[in-house]
Amino acid sequence: MSSSRDLKGEPRTLSFNIIGDAFADVFCYLSSALPKLGGDSRLLEPVRTKAGGSGLNTATHLASLLSQFSPSFPSDVNLQTVINENDPHGRLLIDHCRRHDINLLNRRVSNVPSCFSGTGQEIVDATVATPHCVVVVAQNDRSFMTYLGCLSNFAGDNVLPMIRNSPAFDVIHISGYFNLPRFWDGSLAHKLRELRESAKAPCDLLISLVPQQDATEQYDGGVKEVLKLIDILILSEVEAKGMTKYHQRANDINGNQEVEDHVAAFFASHTSLLVVVTLGVEGAVALQGGKVVHRQRTYRRDHPIDPTGAGDSFSAGFLFKYVANGADDNAIAEGMRFGCAVASNNVMIQGASIPASKSSIESTLALI
Repeated sequence: MSSSRDLKGEPRTLSFNIIGDAFADVFCYLSSALPKLGGDSRLLEPVRTKAGGSGLNTATHLASLLSQFSPSFPSDVNLQTVINENDPHGRLLIDHCRRHDINLLNRRVSNVPSCFSGTGQEIVDATVATPHCVVVVAQNDRSFMTYLGCLSNFAGDNVLPMIRNSPAFDVIHISGYFNLPRFWDGSLAHKLRELRESAKAPCDLLISLVPQQDATEQYDGGVKEVLKLIDILILSEVEAKGMTKYHQRANDINGNQEVEDHVAAFFASHTSLLVVVTLGVEGAVALQGGKVVHRQRTYRRDHPIDPTGAGDSFSAGFLFKYVANGADDNAIAEGMRFGCAVASNNVMIQGASIPASKSSIESTLALI
C-alpha cells in the first residue's frame, strides 16, 4: 500500500464514502430466549427505535473514530443511502447523521430536487416508507425482521461519483450488499468500474465491501463480479459460510479450522483480495491468496448486552486503522486489533450506532 494512504503523509483529505443501507431499528430486548412461533415473550424494557443499518452503523463509528483519534486530520464521512426524509423514521436518521457529523446523501427517487438529481430516474411514489427493522435481542443473540421500503429502489446507477475540489484519498465502503437487490446482477459492478477508471491513480482509491446476511439464503446476486473490483471483503462467519456454500459435516471435529480452510480455498483465486472473517468471541482471521495472513484474538466480555452491529463497528475500526497505517507492514494486524477492540466495546452498548469513547477503546486495546 502506498504511503499516500497514511494519515501521517501528504496534507490531503481522507474521504470515507459509505454506500449502503440505513434503517430505523425497532429494538425489543427479551428476558429469555428468542421467541417461538405461537409463544409469548416478556420484554425487559420498553420498545425503542434507534438509528441502524450496516451502512449507517459503519459511518457513525468511523466519524467517531476520526473525531476522537485524528481530530486534526482533514477528513469526512459521507453516507449514500435511501430514506424517505418526510416520515418519522427518515427524520430520525437525518437527525442522527447531523449529530454525528455524517454527510447524508439521500438517493431516493422522489420529487425532492436533491434526490437522484441528474440520473434521469422517473419519480416514484413519494409515500414509500423509510426502511426499518425489528431487532429482537435475547441471550447474546438477535434476530431481524426487515422492511426495505424505498431502499429497494437504490440501484448502482444512482451512486454518486466521488467529486473532490482538493487532493483526496477515497475509501469506498459498500455496506449491506444483500439488502440492496438493485445492486445485484451487474448494477453495482458497472458503477465500481466507473469509479475505478475515474480515480486519478490506483493508490488514490480503496474499495471494501460487507455483504450482510442474505434473506434469500442464495448468496448470489452477481456478487462474484463485484469481488473482482474490490480490495477488501469483510464478512461474518455466517456470511462466509453462505457465500462459500459451506455445509458442515455431521462428523466434523475440526470446528473453525475446517471453515477457515474452506473459505481460504474458495477465495484463493482472488489473489489480491484481502478477506477478513469475524469470528465473534474467537476474534477474526485475515486470508489472502488462499493463506492465513493474520489471526487476531479479541477481548471476551462476560456479560455482553447487545451484539447488534458488532460487525459494523469492527469494519469501521479495521478500515480506520488500516488506512492510518497504510505504509506499514503491520497495517492488517493493526487494523484487525483495532477492529476487535471497537467491536468488543460495541457489544456492551444497547444499539448499533452508539460509538464507544476513546478511553474505553484504548483500555480494551491494552487487553488484546
